[in-house]
Amino acid sequence: MADISRGTNFRRAEEASNAAYYLEQAGADQRTIDSLKYASSSDIQTALQAAQAKQNADAALAADNADKAAKAKAAAEEAARLAAAKGNVLTQNQGSSTNDALLQQMIAQQQRDAAAAALAKQQARQSAIDVVTARFNAYGLGSLASKIKELAVDGATEATITLGLQSTDEYKTRFKANDARLKAGLQVLQPAEYLNLEDGYRQVLRSYGLTQFSTDDYVQQFIANDVSAKELSDRVSIATQRVQNADPAVLNQLQSYYGIGPKDAVAYILDPNQQITKIQRQVAAAEVGVAAGKQGLQSNVGVSEQLAAQGIDQGMAQKGYATIADYLPTAEKLSQIYGQVGQYDQSTAEQDVFNQLASAQRTRKKLTDAEAATFNASSGTIKGSPPHTFSQSGAY
Repeated sequence: MADISRGTNFRRAEEASNAAYYLEQAGADQRTIDSLKYASSSDIQTALQAAQAKQNADAALAADNADKAAKAKAAAEEAARLAAAKGNVLTQNQGSSTNDALLQQMIAQQQRDAAAAALAKQQARQSAIDVVTARFNAYGLGSLASKIKELAVDGATEATITLGLQSTDEYKTRFKANDARLKAGLQVLQPAEYLNLEDGYRQVLRSYGLTQFSTDDYVQQFIANDVSAKELSDRVSIATQRVQNADPAVLNQLQSYYGIGPKDAVAYILDPNQQITKIQRQVAAAEVGVAAGKQGLQSNVGVSEQLAAQGIDQGMAQKGYATIADYLPTAEKLSQIYGQVGQYDQSTAEQDVFNQLASAQRTRKKLTDAEAATFNASSGTIKGSPPHTFSQSGAY
């Protein structure tokens, strides 16, 4: 009988030791742990179940697994109910009500901690949903609201939700110009940069009344081709001030030189696939051609582009061609009479007036001298010939 008693006591001591370990891990106070020395085997088992349930709840919360946490919490509540029903948990026969109250307090605190942790996680999850949803609504991607909630419920943070949404078809379509930029070796724009560019483009276009070009398609092309807000402003200035609102003759000259019709001129100038330098050269050449035409002269595209490249603008071209028109008829007539001296035609006059070409100036002087010699005069000039010629700055 003594051996049986010793064996029973040994098992109870071992159980008490295990229960003490788990209660300590669960955060029980030392008084509760010490009371296990006097508890019965069934009381020790009950305490052990309660402590293990608490550990399971903590582990589930640490793993951020809502399902496990709920099950562990339910197990803890069941253990508390059983402990309350037994009435003698972790006590001697005396003072059982005191120990029972301590155990119930410990379990109740565990339940409150678990509930607070769950609430904090829920609040953090909802905050991430609210922040990302507001951001993507600003992008025009409110359709991704359900995807945002799905990712948040799975435990994704604000950053990982945003990253996950970037792989959706909706996101790629919204910021599709980034794909074109990437293929062209350009830097991919962040959403904020992308949206700022869109707003800047539309503001410029609308301020000039060009709302037909503030469409998503045009705006995406501007971004894809890395058109800056400054370049777009320059294009719009050319399109409106120098073409759309200028002399209709400029539009006609653009069509004559480059096949750009009046209805398509503005779209051509705003086309981001066309280089701004080429557009500027073509418009300037057309203006030079118009200046020549107003004087009854014809300037071919090559000469007009050359003069435009030299910095001859429309105003300077008008003055120069007015001078040429004034004396060219006389110069051409003298060329017919004194052909052996030299020929002076429109091309020669353009080199004389706009480029100060020495050979052209000598030809004009020879014709003047030949005319003077024929009439036995000491000197003479071609009627209307300029005393000075154009420099590249446009001065006489």
